[in-house]
Amino acid sequence: MDIMDVYQLKQIITEPTRITNYSQSLIDVFITNNPHKVNTSGVIRIGISDHYMIYVSTKVSIGKSLPKIVESTSFKNYNKVAFKSDLLNMLNSSFIGLELELDPNVMWLKWRNVFTSIVEKHAPLRIRKVRSQHTPWLTSEIKKEMNHRDYLKQKATRTNSRYFYQAYKVARNKTNKIIQKAKSEHFKSIINSNINNPKQLWKSVNIIRGKGSKTTNISSLNQEDDTVVGDKNIAETLNSYFVNVGPSLSGDLPESEKSYVDFVQYSANTTFTFNDITENDTLKLLQGLKTSKAAGPDKISARFVKDSAEVICQTLTLIFNRSLQQGIFPEDLKTAFVLPIFKDGDKTDCSNYRPISVLSIVAKIFEKIVYNQLITYIDENNILSNNQFGFRKSHSTLTSMLNATNNWLLNIDKGLINGVLFLDLRKAFETQLIMKYYLIS
Repeated sequence: MDIMDVYQLKQIITEPTRITNYSQSLIDVFITNNPHKVNTSGVIRIGISDHYMIYVSTKVSIGKSLPKIVESTSFKNYNKVAFKSDLLNMLNSSFIGLELELDPNVMWLKWRNVFTSIVEKHAPLRIRKVRSQHTPWLTSEIKKEMNHRDYLKQKATRTNSRYFYQAYKVARNKTNKIIQKAKSEHFKSIINSNINNPKQLWKSVNIIRGKGSKTTNISSLNQEDDTVVGDKNIAETLNSYFVNVGPSLSGDLPESEKSYVDFVQYSANTTFTFNDITENDTLKLLQGLKTSKAAGPDKISARFVKDSAEVICQTLTLIFNRSLQQGIFPEDLKTAFVLPIFKDGDKTDCSNYRPISVLSIVAKIFEKIVYNQLITYIDENNILSNNQFGFRKSHSTLTSMLNATNNWLLNIDKGLINGVLFLDLRKAFETQLIMKYYLIS
């Protein structure tokens, strides 16, 4: 008995799927065990290859997906000069006497409201639907070649003419070469334009390799014995996990026989204090902003901050200095969009997601100013270990590997055996001991 009969299967394509001027054959099939659910089926005669495309349509109960709606800034009537002029006038009138204000929270909120109101006036937010990206290398000329190729394929099929079959093959090969060349030139252009931007360069290379970034769509999560569904419930579950994972893991760690004090080699003979921030310090960072940086919860775009750098540096410097003087970081600037990025493993397990925080652009500027002062103090007092390669100027994973390789080679020259232990500390950032930082004053 035929295997199709044994499993009660039916092949529903009835037309030839490969036609030449010598033969016709049906070698592309669609097999189903529920033929009654098929509405229509058939063959689409296109010229992509010598095999035609088969299709099947059926009724399925699938909820209609809603189009993606996003907020975007309209630059239709944006004028940089007019924007800066209006912003300067508004800041000058709004900040009269504000230098006497002691609370940086009050100062920041007033500044934010002024800035966002002027931005909204010159470049308002608009709601729009996001369309899927077209294939960038598919030009109108290439589409014409594709249409001509398909026309010749249909003509050859209808007439069974050797002449048209030959013409179709020539057109097909020509179209394939044009598409390959266009794709190659497109990606070469992207790579060459990002040759000094490693992050964007590797992003482009991964797209070429078919390993582009994937959107993290979380349909459900497992929490103990329950299954969490719904966007809001999933967001709250992940937020709770990210907030509590550090203290939870720290509480599970066994007590060490040694104190962290035993591992700190630096003996403080100086005390770190913040210097007053100058307007030039703030201006340099504002002018060096990358406009591609995402806006935080306050929706303040890096482009507008950079465009108005000369106008806003004075008032921002005033707010930053007041914050350092009072020891208060504005609460509003602590808020972040937290994006859960899937790492690997079970997608329903919270521990397999890494939180990425998108902070306010202004918060990043302030943090960079604080970092610059702190790292200067640390470097001048030689506080960091020589084996600290991360997050340091002129240091990287490359210098770490060079240092390790050099030590291994020296050991080999001495006739010693190298033993290498690779460790990956789980949730290292969340479980670090904050108290040890007091030891560096």
